[in-house]
Amino acid sequence: MGRTENFQNPFENTQLNPGKLALAFYAGMYSYSGWSFLNYVVEEIKNPNRVLPLSIFIGLGIVIVIYAFANIAYFTLLTPKEMIESSAVAFVKSIKFFSFFLINFSFN
Repeated sequence: MGRTENFQNPFENTQLNPGKLALAFYAGMYSYSGWSFLNYVVEEIKNPNRVLPLSIFIGLGIVIVIYAFANIAYFTLLTPKEMIESSAVAFVKSIKFFSFFLINFSFN
């Protein structure tokens, strides 16, 4: 079911173009736009000096772990070429994952 050969050379054919790297960072900044609401939330928190750093570290830790496991799951089921060609990587991964279970563990 899984592919471990995708982990042998994970950065093969990587382009280190500064323009594409800047574009990737700029596109990623969109998902972090929620930080602009932090000033409004701090007023409502009791003991913000303790709660805010704690929630930031716990929240970021959880997101990093989930993101890392999601990427590991993508690389075990899809080749890099399939990821590049797909417009929805998670959808293609879920189709492959669930079709494996439907084929091998059907109740017929």
